[in-house]
Amino acid sequence: MAHFRLISFCKIVANQFIFCIRSRGLCIFQVWEGKLSRENDFALVVSVLFKKESREERTDWHGANIGTLLMALLAPKPTLFSMAATLGFARRLLYRLYFFAQGLIVPNLKNSQYAYRETLKLDVRAKPRWLDLGCGHQLLPEWMPGSAEEQIDILKWAQTAIGIDADWPSLHKHRTLQNKVLGDIGRLPFRDQSFDLITANMVVEHVKDPDELLREVHRALPRNGIFVFHTPNRWSYATLISIVIPAALKIKLAAFLQNRREEDVFPTFYRMNSREAIRRLAKQHRFDVLEFQLIESSAQTVMLGPVVILELLWIRLLRLPFLKNLRTNIVATLKKAD
Repeated sequence: MAHFRLISFCKIVANQFIFCIRSRGLCIFQVWEGKLSRENDFALVVSVLFKKESREERTDWHGANIGTLLMALLAPKPTLFSMAATLGFARRLLYRLYFFAQGLIVPNLKNSQYAYRETLKLDVRAKPRWLDLGCGHQLLPEWMPGSAEEQIDILKWAQTAIGIDADWPSLHKHRTLQNKVLGDIGRLPFRDQSFDLITANMVVEHVKDPDELLREVHRALPRNGIFVFHTPNRWSYATLISIVIPAALKIKLAAFLQNRREEDVFPTFYRMNSREAIRRLAKQHRFDVLEFQLIESSAQTVMLGPVVILELLWIRLLRLPFLKNLRTNIVATLKKAD
């Protein structure tokens, strides 16, 4: 069985590589030759690289071959467009191989954002007055299938929904939330007991003073009010590596590994990012821990090729009960006790 799976894997790798070269090579060649005008911009290149082709489109592109890719890679003076197209080609190929390997090694693995989304959907059913801390430019990641529709559906349940963020460009880009406030989440510009539900999606790790944050959250909630947050686990392999990486290198790695823009990378402190720290801070600020989920998430090293296999094997091991505390992410639900 293992031998059969290895042969199948090799066949799929080869087929996917040939398919990507044939279907994407023409686009790379056109970009290199300057046949795509600058008015089309980088977005056109990305949209062509990542769109799903019909059977007819695959036939039309069949004439392209590996030579077109080599021209883009080996040309003496590569353009921005050729480099973008080549990187897009590599990213698409590596992700296809990753999802195949993931299915073999860690079946049913999902990104931790799905666990946060399901928790959020349950909590908004009570029609709360809702405040989203560090709302950024979206409630849920853009890569999640149907995220735009999901966000609209979730917001419909809330009696009131307000987002607060200290980053104006992010707030300006946020199209889903109608009520947005430019402000510091450590000094909330709201009256006492203004909200029934407060949330924070991948925000707590950026908080330098969690005591200050929890004092404000406690003040803004009524008795039995809920605070839900999703954050990396302080003791996960990804966080431990991130802590020792210099800030300048971290920005470049985030762009390469996660396709994140520089303006979306913020300093991290991880001061409320472990079971022990959360329970201690919750007790100190008069919160009860209603739910504490330690969950695995999707791999981070997809762009490093074979390295991702090792990461997937480790994620598989994290499903063992005695390694639970090393899982990558936390979704915690706190309730104001008084």
